[in-house]
Amino acid sequence: MRAWAIACCVALPVAAQEPGQIVDEEVFRANALDRVWLAPGGQVQIFSDGTLRANWGGRILSAEWEWRQDKGMMCREGDFDGDPRPYECQIISFTEDGISISRFEGRGPTFFFVEE
Repeated sequence: MRAWAIACCVALPVAAQEPGQIVDEEVFRANALDRVWLAPGGQVQIFSDGTLRANWGGRILSAEWEWRQDKGMMCREGDFDGDPRPYECQIISFTEDGISISRFEGRGPTFFFVEE
């Protein structure tokens, strides 16, 4: 029983997670932060210090993020090449190969990422 208690709390690699929306901050932090996520046309890094950096087609997004437990989403605000970007919440999900990020609370485009 003691081995089960330890095993249940160890974070699994993203590929081992069941596909679906991440709704818990601890799961998000353990599996999505401090990694380089690649997608066609760009990459994103979400850091454990509450910052986010993306390079999308040579344009740079710099932002601060927070986890909104009431929404089960990551929310961010920052600038894209110096142009302010408004506060926006995004759905983060596990996929078969990595993660996806769905903008505007899932009503906008979804981008699929694999770990570098």
